[in-house]
This record gives sequence, C-alpha cells and structure tokens, in this order.
Amino acid sequence: MESGQLAWTIIAIIAIVVVVVAALFFGRRWKRSKDHEHAENLRRSAAANELGARESEAQAARAAADAQQAEVDAEHLREEARLRQDEAESVRSRSEEQIRKAEALDPMVDDDGPPQPESPETSSEGANEAADRRPRHAESDGSDTLDGSPGGSGRAE
Repeated sequence: MESGQLAWTIIAIIAIVVVVVAALFFGRRWKRSKDHEHAENLRRSAAANELGARESEAQAARAAADAQQAEVDAEHLREEARLRQDEAESVRSRSEEQIRKAEALDPMVDDDGPPQPESPETSSEGANEAADRRPRHAESDGSDTLDGSPGGSGRAE
C-alpha cells in the first residue's frame, strides 16, 4: 500500500469515527430533550389527575355529608311521625272517653247502643208542651192561664 492511500484510509476512518461520535452526542442530547419533554407531560398529567382526585374526594365527602344529613332528617321525621301518632291516639282516647261519659249521662241512651231519637213527648220541647197542656191548679181566683195572662182557655198559645 502506498502512503497516500494509507493516509486517505486513516482520514476516512477518522472522519467516520467523528461522524459516529457526533451522531451519538447529538442523538443523546436529542433523546434527553425528548425524555425531559415526556417527563414534563407526565408531571402535568399527574397534576391534573391529582386535582381530579381531590375533586372526587371533595364530592365524596359532600355526598357522605348529604347522606348523613338525610339520615338525621329521616330520624327527625320518624320522631315527628311518632309524636303525631301518639297525639292522634291521645285525641282518639279522649274522644272515646267523652263519648262514654256522654252516653253515661244521657238518659235517652240504652245500654245497647246509641241515643234513641226523641219523640215529641220525651224531648225537652215536647215535655214543655205536655206540661203546658196539663191543667194547673189555679191560684186564688182561678182566672190565670198557663201563660200567666188573665182569662183564656187554659192552654198556652
């Protein structure tokens, strides 16, 4: 081999090595840049996911608080229903007691059932009319009528 040809071969080999080293250097630099960019994207995505997770946790806490409030409200409503039921039973009991007292006091009530309808002779007005039809003993002169006016038929008008 000639020295000129050997020199060109060495120069070519050196050039190839320089190109390979330069490609590796710039390739690595390019890869680091891409890796850094990818890492930044991952960080942004993780931050967005973290924010979403916090929002979900806040919504879950609100839902739990709403559920707890609903339980408290339901308990209040159950208690109110119990109180109203007790009140209704008390009113019903007092009403039934009043009915029993009224039936015990009313002379027109048979022991078997509700009050009997009043006939004109047993009603208070009928009793007054019947009393008005009965003759009264005249006072000293015998001229008074039942209505207290002097003279007449002896019947109320």
